[in-house]
Amino acid sequence: MHSSQPQSQSKPKSKPKSKLKGGIAIAVTAIPILVAGTLFATNPNEEAYGNYALETACEYSSLPQQVQAACKDTVGARDGLWGRDRLKSLIVSQTQRQNFALFSIYKTEVFGQTYTSIGALGTFFPVGVKGS
Repeated sequence: MHSSQPQSQSKPKSKPKSKLKGGIAIAVTAIPILVAGTLFATNPNEEAYGNYALETACEYSSLPQQVQAACKDTVGARDGLWGRDRLKSLIVSQTQRQNFALFSIYKTEVFGQTYTSIGALGTFFPVGVKGS
């Protein structure tokens, strides 16, 4: 007599879904969104640029004497001349901003020079100065 044992049918083994692949997919999606959100939230505005540009301009020793006095705030509007606020207003009025949402490009034309800066991550990065 033959003893017959039931043969087990072998089913193809399915691969368990990799948690690693799901994690990578989430990271690939989330990281660019986080970076873009951070850049958008920290794109500095015109007011911040005015403050930056004023401080940067005041570092140049080749400025006209009247402008140097305004930087040192030794001359006020009461004198009918320049003060820091007026100098800042002049700089801002001579600035063109290209807002790309994630960063901005600022071009300022003052004192015979064109200054270009990129505003991003809450700060400014000077990228060029051209004389006219």
